[in-house]
This record gives sequence, C-alpha cells and structure tokens, in this order.
Amino acid sequence: MLQEKLKIDDPLDAAPVHMWCGIWGALAVGLFATQEFTEEVYGEGANYGAFWGGGGMQLGIQLAGVVSILAWVCGLSSIMFFGMKFGGILRVPIEEEVQGLDESHHGGSAYYHDAVADKGYVHETKH
Repeated sequence: MLQEKLKIDDPLDAAPVHMWCGIWGALAVGLFATQEFTEEVYGEGANYGAFWGGGGMQLGIQLAGVVSILAWVCGLSSIMFFGMKFGGILRVPIEEEVQGLDESHHGGSAYYHDAVADKGYVHETKH
C-alpha cells in the first residue's frame, strides 16, 4: 500500500522484504542487544540495547548505520537508473510490457499453466 502511494515500481515486493526488514534488524540491535552478549563479543564497556539499560548510544550507532547504507544505496542506484534512463534502456516498449517479457524476449511462457494452455492441454470445465 505504501509502495503504491509512493509510486514505487516493485512487482516482486523486494523493498518491503529486504529494505524494511533490514532496517528493523539493524535497529533491533540498538533496542534488544544485551550487555552480556555485546561485552562477550566486543569487550568491556561495549554499548548495548536501550531496553536492557544501555541508553540510546547503540541505537544511535545503528541508526547512523542505517542512514549511511540508505544514502549509499540510493546514491548509487540513482546514478545507475538515471544512466539507464538516459541511455534508453530502463524500460521496454509498452507493447512488449503488455505482451509479457517471457514471450517477447524468451519465446515462451515462464509458467507451466500458460505453456500447456497454449498447446491445448488445458480444457475449461463447467461447474
């Protein structure tokens, strides 16, 4: 729903899975990391999660990491996509999009049902 409002063209819903879950995973460390485990890994005096009495330092570090990663990814992706748009290779012609790229680029359907229906193996049944 948010993707539609922001007009994000993501037919596989990769952004909600990879971006939002990745952000949550990074921020969760700043909230839930225990003092015992962080000191075991990073040594005495390591920052730990806010919900375990560690204050907000680890959450701030995690948030800075998230912002840095978003800036890096958005920056490089923008360069790549604007370059592709400028080169005329970002989108396929509307006719090919409607037909389906499986048909126009690969000569057949990627889905079993479509392939057998084209050969006449699937028959409509009346209920």
